[in-house]
Amino acid sequence: MADDVPGPVRVVLVEAGAELPRLSPDRDTGGRYAGALVFAVREGRLVGEVELPLEHAISGAELDEHLRGALGDRWTEAGPPAPAGPAPFISVVVATTMQRLEELDRCLASLLALEYPDFEVILVDNRPDASPQRAALHARLSQDPRVRVVGEARPGISAARNHGARVARSDLVAFTDDDAVAHPGWLRAIAARFAAEPDVDCVSGVVLPAELETPAQIWFERSGSKLEQWYRSVSFHNDGAWRGRTLGGLRRARFEITATAAGADRSDTYLLYRAGKFGMGANLAFRRSALQSLGGFDQRLGTGTPARGGEDIAAIARLLHSGGRITMDPASIVLHYHRRDYPGLQRQMYGYGVGLTAALTALVRSDVRHLVGLAHTVLLGLRVLFGKSAERRADHYPTELARIELRGLVAGPFAYLRSLLTRPRTGAR
Repeated sequence: MADDVPGPVRVVLVEAGAELPRLSPDRDTGGRYAGALVFAVREGRLVGEVELPLEHAISGAELDEHLRGALGDRWTEAGPPAPAGPAPFISVVVATTMQRLEELDRCLASLLALEYPDFEVILVDNRPDASPQRAALHARLSQDPRVRVVGEARPGISAARNHGARVARSDLVAFTDDDAVAHPGWLRAIAARFAAEPDVDCVSGVVLPAELETPAQIWFERSGSKLEQWYRSVSFHNDGAWRGRTLGGLRRARFEITATAAGADRSDTYLLYRAGKFGMGANLAFRRSALQSLGGFDQRLGTGTPARGGEDIAAIARLLHSGGRITMDPASIVLHYHRRDYPGLQRQMYGYGVGLTAALTALVRSDVRHLVGLAHTVLLGLRVLFGKSAERRADHYPTELARIELRGLVAGPFAYLRSLLTRPRTGAR
């Protein structure tokens, strides 16, 4: 574990135009916060973040000064108009093993409080056993008529999500996790983005920490596992320059993604295999037809399988590789409760490593030409793991966690092979 154990950080989300809170260094559970992490939202859209020391209380007026100084016009001036459009019916799918009911209740409460007129919530119970208490629990969770509880016996978040998408009553299907909470404008942002971009297949959004109370939660934020923080909508697609050319399927462009931010006069290029930077499973919405064209999430990947994760990375990469389009919208906001304990973080970082290379193995299995694209990625990956960025991370991140994640990266292909060889338990309930 790192010698420099970080102190707790107060996480605050503030809205421009609303009364700003007083930030106290005192914790409700005793002790003091070392600092504050303030996420700024204007007109429903994330516009920036500010880290502040909390040696003493910060008044609302002082907080406003800090935000003005750090964010400038993004905080003080109206941004581009939010896309307007109808409010179509949306299906929200949450896969759960019902193991942390307090977290699930918190997630469900946030969904039922969404500022959106027409939606359903599908909770997919991913436990294989049919306990006597199941019916009573399902009845409690589905007291609101907008909530349905269904069962999926095949273990794994991918199988559960696929079942939820199959029974959804809308062609717009949004996914989040049972340890996350949705910002009130979450579905409104998703619906508006799909309406504004009829050719977009998937809308992703930002995933912010809901709390940073323990060292484990802070180290997770420092791990590099979170999304890029975009403060404008960004469209991701493959520009298709390789198509129609001799051996075009083997050209580097085949494996490159063009990222174009709203209002930008140029585009950036990313390798396809950085799909985890374009979206994550806690905040993804698909046109169901686009998800079905992929065959759904790969059921050999994800939590609950030997592969432990990677199902969202693989789905995003496959969609973009096939010519689909994804837009990340900073108005689509979800807050995630990271694991509080260090052993839980160790398991999570190992699982992230396993899931990443398991997902890459799955891509190669689906199309061997991905080996060409991955060859372009190897040197970049080595620089990230062993280069200057890793050295900078080691200053405030436990070396042990980096080693654990590396062990997971090595184990991932073998974990995917175990998933392939595992006889699935099937059946919906």
